[in-house]
Amino acid sequence: MSHADPVPFDDFRRFYLAKSYDVIGMGTFRRHLCKCKEAGDPWAVEMNASVNRVNQVVRHVQARIAQIPCPRNALLQQLCKDVMVGAHPPIRMYVGYTTCCLSGVSCNMCIDLTRPAKNAQHVYIHANFSHFFLMLWYCCKLEYVVRSCTKAWLERQSNRESSNFKSLCERFEDETQDYCKSLHGVLSQSYAHVNKTLDVLMHYSLEHRVLGGQAGGVANSEPATQATTSKEASKEASKEASKEADAKRGAPLSVI
Repeated sequence: MSHADPVPFDDFRRFYLAKSYDVIGMGTFRRHLCKCKEAGDPWAVEMNASVNRVNQVVRHVQARIAQIPCPRNALLQQLCKDVMVGAHPPIRMYVGYTTCCLSGVSCNMCIDLTRPAKNAQHVYIHANFSHFFLMLWYCCKLEYVVRSCTKAWLERQSNRESSNFKSLCERFEDETQDYCKSLHGVLSQSYAHVNKTLDVLMHYSLEHRVLGGQAGGVANSEPATQATTSKEASKEASKEASKEADAKRGAPLSVI
């Protein structure tokens, strides 16, 4: 699976239409697709295969997060898991000086990743990490994004009550072709960025493990050293995130 282009556009388009049609049909299209696939209808077999390919990309990202070395990076892994299941993109800003929980750096204008739960502990991260977490959220919440956008389109249709399912689907496909291409482009960017950042993290974690073994395991037994190495890996991953953030930051936000 290529980091640059994890899903061909034709597969993504069929995934996009399958999820959108299900919203337009109020949940009936999924059952229709399953029934037609079991009957061997070529269009249904092809669309179902495309849906599975896109879902495989999502599962791959989730698996990579599960492989983050612990316990040194337990906090990072938990933050990633929280972002992946969050209903809203991680873009809430905290204005004021505070400390980034990943790098330990004091900073202004952080991203607030505090969970929406009573008495939840405040979690703030440096803005340099925001692009990574936003791209992670998009990869894992792709179906949610497609369904939400379809609902928004459907609500703008003044004559939807008098339109049948087929006409609405045809109109939706015709009016959102460019939007579908944009979402596919953002998925490619997001997938590549998340994997590149995790590659850096894995490299630093592996490097520290090797050095720790050569030193007789002393590094692995000292909490202070563990924290320092985790911060170094986080900072390096942050640098990777910053390289692409300036050029790409606007695209995901405008599409989402």
